[in-house]
Amino acid sequence: MGRKWGQNFLVSTQYARRIVDEADLSGTVLEIGPGRGILTRELLTRGVAAVHAVEIDPRLCEDLSTSTSEPRLRLHRSDILDFDFDKLGEARSFVVGNIPYQITSPLIERLLLEWHRWSGMVLMVQREVADRICGRPRTRNYSALSVMVSTFAHAARAFDVHRRHFRPQPQVDSTVIVLRMRERPLVEAPADYAAFLKALFSQRRKKLSNSLKRLFEEALPADYGWLDRDLRVEALSVDSIARLYEQIRADPRAVLR
Repeated sequence: MGRKWGQNFLVSTQYARRIVDEADLSGTVLEIGPGRGILTRELLTRGVAAVHAVEIDPRLCEDLSTSTSEPRLRLHRSDILDFDFDKLGEARSFVVGNIPYQITSPLIERLLLEWHRWSGMVLMVQREVADRICGRPRTRNYSALSVMVSTFAHAARAFDVHRRHFRPQPQVDSTVIVLRMRERPLVEAPADYAAFLKALFSQRRKKLSNSLKRLFEEALPADYGWLDRDLRVEALSVDSIARLYEQIRADPRAVLR
């Protein structure tokens, strides 16, 4: 059970408490992949108003439904990548979850595209993914994911969780990250921005003068003079990338693909 969807279940109640300690429990909580319910039970113990738990595995859904009669638990059998967030209501929710490796990037992107729905997130991910989420300019971990997260939230590592605290035991350790949403994101049109970042970082070894050529019929116009064209994208700050995107988005000479 759980292997089909790449799930490794947290079995340490100590770490379950530490994860929930990082969460904002003042409103509704969206729990991603409750599994056997170790975080679910801890959330309910803390008196949270409602926990919307989204689980793809039908057997786990049935077990959790049978073992937990708490009316504050709203259990949804669904793939989180397809889940209708409107079911959570209009108020902002806080997101908690132990995220399977294979869906981490697309899931975080989907959550950020709906940034206005969340007050924050506490996510447990593989440590190497946490490195990319918290990557900084001029490092090998700086990526489209790093920039996307930092554009919409302030990300911080909370603590690591050794692989021995999971069943089945994975081959790598995990890290709990905390995302506090910005009051106002650095860009508008987040879906187009996500595509822009992926294209930009797919050419991370090229100088900006070359990687941006595809957007213009000719060389980068003179009004982009603030940008050092000899740099590579991995050298730009999150603020600079957001500024570049917004300028290009408003530029009738540019074609975003």
